[in-house]
Amino acid sequence: MNIQFDHDTLTAVVDHDTYRRLTQGTEFQQSISLLAMLNQLLEEAHNAEVASMNLPPKQHQRALRKLATFRQHYLKLNPPPGIDPDALHIFCD
Repeated sequence: MNIQFDHDTLTAVVDHDTYRRLTQGTEFQQSISLLAMLNQLLEEAHNAEVASMNLPPKQHQRALRKLATFRQHYLKLNPPPGIDPDALHIFCD
């Protein structure tokens, strides 16, 4: 997925393949694609945040693992509207 997100305007630009994955297929397939896209955006933001902290390698890896767990819990508790419940369960568990 090629996604460019502008945090100032809260807009995302996606390539044609990503757009197709988000708009075609079953509700389950669309939901999995959307969850993967949101997870990727959050992961990129978390990676940049942790990198700016200049942590020792062990603490850096621990922080990334904790943030990965946080992302899954966050998406599970705050799913985007219209997400297929089965897709959410599979993606977050």
